[in-house]
Amino acid sequence: MLYSLIFSDQSIPMKFVIAAAMIIASVISITVHEFAHAYSAHLCGDDTAKINGRMTLNPLAHMDIIGFILLVIVGFGWAKPVPVDTDNLRNRKRDSLFVFSSGVISNIVMCFVSMLILFLLRNVIIGLVRFDTGIVYLGYFLSYLLQYLMLINLMLAFFNILPIYPLDGFNILVLFSKRRNAYIDFMLKYGSFVLIGIILVSNILEYANLNYLNVFYWVRYLGQLLVNIAFGF
Repeated sequence: MLYSLIFSDQSIPMKFVIAAAMIIASVISITVHEFAHAYSAHLCGDDTAKINGRMTLNPLAHMDIIGFILLVIVGFGWAKPVPVDTDNLRNRKRDSLFVFSSGVISNIVMCFVSMLILFLLRNVIIGLVRFDTGIVYLGYFLSYLLQYLMLINLMLAFFNILPIYPLDGFNILVLFSKRRNAYIDFMLKYGSFVLIGIILVSNILEYANLNYLNVFYWVRYLGQLLVNIAFGF
């Protein structure tokens, strides 16, 4: 992600183009993910998120500064959890499952919508990047924006199913747990540190050339495969 871009061989203008595409794709992906949680809760009878100003497509309402920085720099991150009062839901277990999984579903949908748009615009993009004028950067921007929308949404979908607080997978785990247990208590206290530890281990494995042990590498590999399919390679 951004850390590898800084030390890449790309020209300065291209670095700005790629960085802009990366940041915009990250903002869009996080915003839609959190909006999906808030709106699905509203549909199921809980307006806690709406009352707290979270049922919005304004990215500022959803950003967790640390999670966003990590997402842009290393490709894994998170936003502020959307508040949900499951007691307000019409059917607590069924609707809670829908609300907690809606963010991941929105990321998967956005990944494949971006893939479709990239497929439909691939000839336009290829044409733009053949220009010798500044318009070439528009072609590269559209290409990288759609590619990052695919990759980041795929990463967010996978990352958020992990059963670690404050991710969606943890909320689903709590939903189906019969009672409070030591794992849940531990995650409520130290979940954010566990996430940072996972990110650090992932990057250590990457630097050590041990990507075959790095599950996030394989998710990125899948994302690149989808990009190649969209371009018709």
